Amino acid sequence: MKTFTPKKIIIFILSLVVIALCLIALIRKAGLEPQAVKTYDISGGWNVELPGSSESNVSLNDFSLGRMFERGKIIRLYNTLPSDIPPHAGLRIFADNAVVEVEVDGRSVYEYGRESFMRGRTVGSGYHFVELPADAAGKDIAITVTFAESFVSNARPDIELTAGIDMFRKFVSETAGVLFIDLFLLLLGIVLLIVSLAFVSVNRDYLELTGLGLFSVVAASWGLCSQKFPEIIGLSITANSILEFSLLYSAPMVFLILILSSRQDISRARKSVLRILLLVCMVFFLTVMLFFFTNVMHLPRVRRVFDIVVVSIGIAAIIFTRIPKKRRLVSDRIFEISLIIVVVTGAYEMLRKDIRTIFPGAFFLKMDLFTVGILIFVVGMLTSYMSGIYRRTLDEQEVLVLKSLASVDSMTGLSNRKKANLVLEELDSSKDPYLILSFDLNGLKKVNDRYGHETGDSMILTFSKLLTEVFKDTAELFRMGGDEFIAVLKNDNIETASASMRRLVSLEKEASEDESYRIDCSFGASLSTEFEEPKSEEVLRLSDKRMYEMKSRTGRGRD
Repeated sequence: MKTFTPKKIIIFILSLVVIALCLIALIRKAGLEPQAVKTYDISGGWNVELPGSSESNVSLNDFSLGRMFERGKIIRLYNTLPSDIPPHAGLRIFADNAVVEVEVDGRSVYEYGRESFMRGRTVGSGYHFVELPADAAGKDIAITVTFAESFVSNARPDIELTAGIDMFRKFVSETAGVLFIDLFLLLLGIVLLIVSLAFVSVNRDYLELTGLGLFSVVAASWGLCSQKFPEIIGLSITANSILEFSLLYSAPMVFLILILSSRQDISRARKSVLRILLLVCMVFFLTVMLFFFTNVMHLPRVRRVFDIVVVSIGIAAIIFTRIPKKRRLVSDRIFEISLIIVVVTGAYEMLRKDIRTIFPGAFFLKMDLFTVGILIFVVGMLTSYMSGIYRRTLDEQEVLVLKSLASVDSMTGLSNRKKANLVLEELDSSKDPYLILSFDLNGLKKVNDRYGHETGDSMILTFSKLLTEVFKDTAELFRMGGDEFIAVLKNDNIETASASMRRLVSLEKEASEDESYRIDCSFGASLSTEFEEPKSEEVLRLSDKRMYEMKSRTGRGRD
């Protein structure tokens, strides 16, 4: 049966990660490389009608509407399209939880979300890709935004004008870096889930890998939805928003499951705190989804409450998973650094849209650091996991070596009395027949007295080698102490005992010719079948008795 060692599993995971990276690189090479896309500047010259006021000649790059709007409030933006745009130019409009309507020269060319808004359902946030009429160049354009929620992240719509299909290419090119990371995390998560679920029943160490894989899949899927990439492949703005918020609100649960599965060495009290937080997250998620499906409340409405919950979880995770400095290992340091990075970048992501309402043109607000933070966290957790597996493997090997050394005779390399006792206990639990041979090396005391203990040790070692040569394939050998040895033969090997003993006598004679002393032994044999209810202790005692009888009867010789 094949055995899957941690080293093999790690090599397998890394191989699949490399394959995933190569596939993503090929995908990127095939069509996601940043491209030069023709754009037309329409950021300036806008007339904006606000509830109760209006402003003229506004630049959208510097204009902020803040978060002042309530559900049903409307803003209208008016401008004149450039005269040099090609036929069927494209508008890309990002609106946050709003109904969007576009008119060119008084004609409606696009409308989204009106029906859902009127029925009180979720409208969603996302990009609106609007193909303009062939004769739109130089004509007036009006964009009406009706807010479907009382709380929006960014009331000012982002508007960009490109040449037709280029609006899709430009979107993909702009998000290629983040898209690359999210695809990598998604494939990595799938790989980790497949590997861990295949082996978690064999070794619970892979449970942590399951949690990491699930977190990676959820985080990557949320990242793709937050970048609105599913809209490119046909998912509606509303469906994408629902999926985005569902993944976002479930992420803390998956995060805490990962933390609990990876931090097995923290105290019971700390685990209890994290489990309570997990329960809170589960209740929060189930309550929010219940309210959503019953149309009591839309998903974006609880985003602020969610932010508070997430901040609490992040702080708690850092505090309650911290290992004392004296006990901290390399894997613990990697975990802590990765955790801090993902919590800090997550806090930045929460504040980014708030700050953007104050500084709409700030370049650093366009940086998606949270996606990078998630990547660092997942890679860090995987590194910490592999480091922990490596350390545990070394510890297990060390324990096995120590156990082996504890049951091996240091002089001869044969198993010692401790190991013999274990084997004899196993014989008592088995009904199979067995034979015990007892050996006592003759003349050892005289050799020690005449030639010294070093020569006596050499005599013991030579005899143990003869025993190994004779019985290596048919018996288990043990040095019971001093010059006493036993051999245990089971089942069919019992029949080989007579031939083996004749061969041992022959080898003893050959070995004695090269030494200044004679090597031979007295021996006794006892079969378990000689007893109605055999006990290994009694079988060994009978074998020893017969050995001593031979020693007493013959001195150094044999019949």
